[in-house]
Amino acid sequence: MILALYMLSLVLSAGVTGVFIRQVLGDLGYLSGFEMELMVAGAAGAAYACVQMLYMAFLRAWKPTQSNGPLFGEILSHLGCLVLVPYLMQVEIAWPHALLYKAEPLVFLAGFGVVHGFFKLVSFYAAIRGKPSARVGAIGWVAGSVVAAAIAAWSAQELMASSQQVRPQASAETKYYESGNQYALGREVPEGALVACDLEHYDNACLTFRWANPPAAAPDAEPLEEIHVNLTLEGDETTQRTWPVQMTPEGWADLHIPAVHLPAGLKRCSVTWSTEATPEWQKLVGLHPLTASNTRVLLSGPFQHEGRAPSVAPNFVIVVVEGLAAAHMSRLGYDRPTTPQLDALAAKGVLFTNAYTSAPEIEAACMTLLTGMSPLRHRFLGESHGPLPRGYETLADVLRRNRYATAAFTEGGAFEPGESAFGEDLARGFEIYDVSYRAESETPDETAGSAMTLARAKRWIDSHAGQKFMAFVRLRELADPAWRERYAPGFAEQGARPTPLDVYDSALAYLDAQLGAWIRAVQSGAAGRSTCVVVTSPYGFDFASGKRAQAVIGLTEDSLHVPLIFLGAGVPKAGKRQSPAALEDVAPSLFAMARTGLDYVITGKEMLRNPYPKDPISMFGNPLALSVRTERWRYSWQSGRPAFADALTSDAGAIELFDVAEAARRGRKTDALKRYPDIARRLEGRLSAYLETGAVSR
Repeated sequence: MILALYMLSLVLSAGVTGVFIRQVLGDLGYLSGFEMELMVAGAAGAAYACVQMLYMAFLRAWKPTQSNGPLFGEILSHLGCLVLVPYLMQVEIAWPHALLYKAEPLVFLAGFGVVHGFFKLVSFYAAIRGKPSARVGAIGWVAGSVVAAAIAAWSAQELMASSQQVRPQASAETKYYESGNQYALGREVPEGALVACDLEHYDNACLTFRWANPPAAAPDAEPLEEIHVNLTLEGDETTQRTWPVQMTPEGWADLHIPAVHLPAGLKRCSVTWSTEATPEWQKLVGLHPLTASNTRVLLSGPFQHEGRAPSVAPNFVIVVVEGLAAAHMSRLGYDRPTTPQLDALAAKGVLFTNAYTSAPEIEAACMTLLTGMSPLRHRFLGESHGPLPRGYETLADVLRRNRYATAAFTEGGAFEPGESAFGEDLARGFEIYDVSYRAESETPDETAGSAMTLARAKRWIDSHAGQKFMAFVRLRELADPAWRERYAPGFAEQGARPTPLDVYDSALAYLDAQLGAWIRAVQSGAAGRSTCVVVTSPYGFDFASGKRAQAVIGLTEDSLHVPLIFLGAGVPKAGKRQSPAALEDVAPSLFAMARTGLDYVITGKEMLRNPYPKDPISMFGNPLALSVRTERWRYSWQSGRPAFADALTSDAGAIELFDVAEAARRGRKTDALKRYPDIARRLEGRLSAYLETGAVSR
């Protein structure tokens, strides 16, 4: 009889305790729906019953007694749950202090604890003073506690599953968001909303999340300074971790999770964030609030990268110096010391002395550089801005797919309607696309121009030194030459007004010093020994009309002839390469170094280890003119039609043919069309065929 009363009081107390926990968690926003409420009440009640029966098993094993005193004490301790009934019935109590209203559940719980604890001492004393008995009775209490523990565990498991199902989900739709002149493909995530994604398992994996404040909905809205990111990582085991992230007023804040913090066999992660640190009990229980607030942040990622290891492929840093003509590099024969730093670096790497751009346009040349395709294939040329044909990928696309972190620093241009300098196709594959640029300093201590861009790129490279990465850097210091104080003293004659050539060469010397120091800093950094650096240009300025005349850009030798330098990890023996090369050969060379490839044919070819005969072809204008550079000749031809149309809009015909070496020796070009008509016809046939196919045939 007494045992039945005990069990009845235990069931009552477990039920009331479970309902109390359900109501408290429900009021705090941790539960949603009847199923979750039932599971939490069941888990809490079963856990309570398990602890109570374990206590009885302890008494029976330590001080077994024939007396019913311990059971009477336990019955009274369980009836202490009646203290919680007013709270469950929402009885209004006039508390003497406002703080007690806020802590009302704790007050009731403390009252229950006092009553329950007092009668626990009574049952303990009764066991000590009672008449001894056999310990075999403890077995039944242990069995009961095991059953209760199993019920609690099952209910908790179901509760966690239900919690994930009913939690508000962040939108899966992503688009480009701008923060601090940095674009990234991301989504808006409300506080408390869940982002869940499947992951690929591989050795040395690491994760990167990028966070930013969204554009302010109101002018007086304050950006968040810190958030707390809660991660559930599922693999061979499931782990939960919380990381604080320091937000920036502008730009994206990185959260890198190295391989050491990821469980083996990682296959899935779930992400939420909050403005306040997660309490320890939430981390222990694994239960978090289910309501999403109106506070939002931007999330880009998660991105899976591969940690840096000696055996993996190198990192890549590609520097594109807009307007840099090979004819103005000291190492390539220029009479002014404009590029001593690049000359010294080129001596340690591979310098292609006869490299040519596909088109003297920033967009066309950069897309060729990043795809290994002719402009006629990638369709970025003149007034045509793509899109990139379906099925084609950029270097950043391929490297990101191969677990590289990727970023571009482009000095302006991009996502504005109608702007042609850089757009979403050129941003493809880049996790961060930074368009920051300021030509002049606003304060004496502030950097400007390409020095600012190089500093931003260096910070990103340093923060990703533990991962495989690719950084694309476009510098515009030379793109619109104008005299600035930072170029002084430069090459202008003392007291004389600088000529356009003086301004250009002075800007080049300044940029050379900045870029040379930057490349050395990258090479001496944590990832320097694992990094391949490529320096080139999309076009050069042609000053053939005289140093006092304005430079031109077009199908001229000086405008099309650009520097191309490879140095660092993965680059073969240093030296000059005299064989002609083209920008479209850079991407396939880097694909080979990265030990990856494409499932379609591109027009460029790997040239670092397997030089091949090539006559680079360039194009410009509307109607489209094409120019081919052989070992001896440059031949230019007017097609008479737009790049991507068949109809003639003007007369087709030869523009010029000249001997490049002879022109360099004499300092002027001599038209050789009349002297060598057969050569002109042969080269015209090649250009005509190239226009039809977008590929070179020899």
